[in-house]
Amino acid sequence: MDWDAHEARVLRELSALSYLVGDWAGSGQSHGVPVTGRLQVRAILGGTFVEAREVLFDAQGRRDHEDLCLYRWDPDAGALRVTQYLSPGWVENHVVEPLPTGGIRWNTGPLGPRVELSAPETDALLVRVWLPMEPEPAHVVRYQRLAPGREG
Repeated sequence: MDWDAHEARVLRELSALSYLVGDWAGSGQSHGVPVTGRLQVRAILGGTFVEAREVLFDAQGRRDHEDLCLYRWDPDAGALRVTQYLSPGWVENHVVEPLPTGGIRWNTGPLGPRVELSAPETDALLVRVWLPMEPEPAHVVRYQRLAPGREG
């Protein structure tokens, strides 16, 4: 394998996720309950992976949801992939598709949720999750990019 060519391809394909990199704070609802969230996204391992960590809190400040996503270019599939690690100890791996209006989505199968991340405006990020056969998203959090050094 030509590792230099592979690295160049990986970096080129992952550049589609550059808008995600940064620290984000947000609020919204999950299953009809108000939540606040923190999303931290960074390029790791020489920029050949993108790591996204999301933590949601309920109105009392208790941890409601936590996950870690690792995005990578999969040369065998010819596509971006995400490996999602969820508490408590659940792992899923999915193909990532670009959204026609910008952003990304992945489907976890016909009986699983669909996840979308889109940037409707500069320094804003909308994360939505649809449950199977539901017309409206069960989870909607609107994030704002934090200035460097801010904790949110």
